[in-house]
Amino acid sequence: MRTIDELDDVLLEEYYFESSFKDCYTTYMPTSDEVSDMPELAELQSQYAYWCLKSKEKLCSDSLPNETPDSNFVLLIKDHISSYKANPANQINPAMKWLYSLTDMTMLSQQISMLAMHSQFKNQPDISIIDEHTQWESLNPITVSIGIAIYTYYTILVNPSIKINTFNALFIRSWYCYYKNWMARCLMIRMNGSNWRLQFKGVLLE
Repeated sequence: MRTIDELDDVLLEEYYFESSFKDCYTTYMPTSDEVSDMPELAELQSQYAYWCLKSKEKLCSDSLPNETPDSNFVLLIKDHISSYKANPANQINPAMKWLYSLTDMTMLSQQISMLAMHSQFKNQPDISIIDEHTQWESLNPITVSIGIAIYTYYTILVNPSIKINTFNALFIRSWYCYYKNWMARCLMIRMNGSNWRLQFKGVLLE
C-alpha cells in the first residue's frame, strides 16, 4: 500500500500544473453510453473537469502555502483515512473490499460512485422516504465531488493495481457514473429501505 505522503506529493504536483490551465488533465474521454439521457444530469456531468480540479485543490489544501477553511477539514479526513487504512478488518468490509482488489476501472467507478451516494443520504432518519429537497441536494456538485474525491483518494492508496497518477481518470469515470445512475439508485434506496443502510455499515464515510 502507498503512503498518504507519496500520494499527496503526486496530487500536489498535478494540481500546480493543472491549476495554471484552470482545468484537469486527462486522456480519458467518456463514451456516449456514460452520458445521462436527462439534459439536467448531462449538464452536471459535463462539469467534470472543473470539479475534478476543485476536489484536488481541496485534497491538497493542507499542503498549499495559504491556509484555507478546507485545510483543517482535510487534515481530519486524512487522519481518519490513515486510521481506517491501518485496520485490516476494513479490507473485508462488504462495501469497501472492492476498492482494495478490483482492477477494472469501470467497476471501481461504479463502487466509488455508489459509496459517494451513500454519503449523501447516510444521515436520513428514514431512508425509504427521501424528501424532494434532500433528493436534489444529492445532485449538488460540491458535496458529490467531495465524496467521490475522498473515495478515489482512498482507492489509489490501498489498491496496488491502480497507478498512483490515475486520480483524474478514476474521479471522472465515477463522476459520470454517479449522475448517470442517480435516478435508478434513488429508486433502489427507497425500495430497499433500512436494508440499504446496512449494506454500507462500517464504510469509510459512514
